[in-house]
Amino acid sequence: MFDLGTLGFTRPSRERAWPFLSNLLRVNAANDSQKIEAQDGRLVFSSIMMPDGRKGLYFPAVFQSDMHLGTHGTRAKRLCLFYDLVQTDQLKLVGDIIGGTEMTEKKNFRFGGKWHKQVLGHFLRKAASGTDVTFIPGNHDEIPRGKKIKAADGQNKWHRKLTGKSMLGVCVQHEDLYTDPKGRQFRVLHGDKFDNFSGFWYKVGDWFITQLQNLDRAVQTKFPSMREHSIAAMVKRAFKTVIMPFMAVKQSVLKYANRIKADGVIYGHSHISGFQTSMNGSIAMNDGCCTEHVQALVHDKNGVWAVLTMYADRFDVEQEDGQRYEKTFDQLGLTESVEKGPTLYRDGARANVGRLLRLIARTWPSKSRSSALEEMHQIFKTSAVKGADVSPHSPPSSFAADFNGTDIVDFDAERVSRLRAEFLQMPIKRKPLENMVPSSLVFADKIKLEA
Repeated sequence: MFDLGTLGFTRPSRERAWPFLSNLLRVNAANDSQKIEAQDGRLVFSSIMMPDGRKGLYFPAVFQSDMHLGTHGTRAKRLCLFYDLVQTDQLKLVGDIIGGTEMTEKKNFRFGGKWHKQVLGHFLRKAASGTDVTFIPGNHDEIPRGKKIKAADGQNKWHRKLTGKSMLGVCVQHEDLYTDPKGRQFRVLHGDKFDNFSGFWYKVGDWFITQLQNLDRAVQTKFPSMREHSIAAMVKRAFKTVIMPFMAVKQSVLKYANRIKADGVIYGHSHISGFQTSMNGSIAMNDGCCTEHVQALVHDKNGVWAVLTMYADRFDVEQEDGQRYEKTFDQLGLTESVEKGPTLYRDGARANVGRLLRLIARTWPSKSRSSALEEMHQIFKTSAVKGADVSPHSPPSSFAADFNGTDIVDFDAERVSRLRAEFLQMPIKRKPLENMVPSSLVFADKIKLEA
């Protein structure tokens, strides 16, 4: 494994040198890349040396959505391997990255296993090394979009709105614009606004997909040979063939592209990857999902777009022009890199994941946490409280400080103490590393912070 320590760098100097070296590797990949496939209008796979010393691939931009991190359906370990193999200038996370609504149904907070946390670490690590990482909230993690509430002074104010801000180097946007090498401009958004179904039927469909994913997990655990096959994926393909034409989702996307005068729309949400072009040339591109299989929408420096679906031994490629083919890891020269497996990082980015987990635990509280908040709120409503607003819906960054400074009289001290301890319980308690971002700089307006 490539180690800056062998070159005489101390730990602080390694942390400072890493972004420079990562950018140098990316420039070399763009200028001197080995074109593994470049004929017949096919996608160009550019070879690159990754920061950990293994051989990888370079694409100017990568779009991914619907990971649902924190839930059983996520292919988190394979996602980590994907990020160990792929370097990019721009990483667009197009919604439903966090399974927020699913976590609110859990009795206690638990954010998946170690590989789920490693995926978050990859986001922060790439942002710190110079990659433009953008997070666009979806319907399962929509709280950062914010909502307007009526404040005590009667004014409508935004509550928990994080769009337009940078969070540990990751830029949060409601929607985004992207221009490809051919000069075409695309609007990037999650796509839940195009849903024809809502309310009860949407919940039924969501529940059905969740049950299929649970069935997948049970079958793949019992029969390891079935890990590359997904019942949920097969059902979705059948759904795409039979039902999708009646829902007219892609038609709605294309009409939206025409209305905003863009060359196309990049979206997720439906978990069904693919391309569709309208009569006037507008294109709708869906980047798929990362639940049944790890998928990503990418393009090369010539502007050739394709959806990559990652399997144990290959990438399945579906291009914008309709070409479909396979590229095995052996053909790409990645066999040795894949055999190493995903790297388990324990660096500054991984330490900052603890901060994100605390924010996630407060943004999408579990049932036990929500009940504790409600009980605490009822105690405070019947007590004489001076100072801060201690509503269960207070912003997550201020509640702990407000609560510590609250002067309470006439209350059940033991009960409030127990509730306070439960509320302030952190999912991860570790000694901060020297390169962790100060608490006061976790959020900043339109700036990038090195993790």
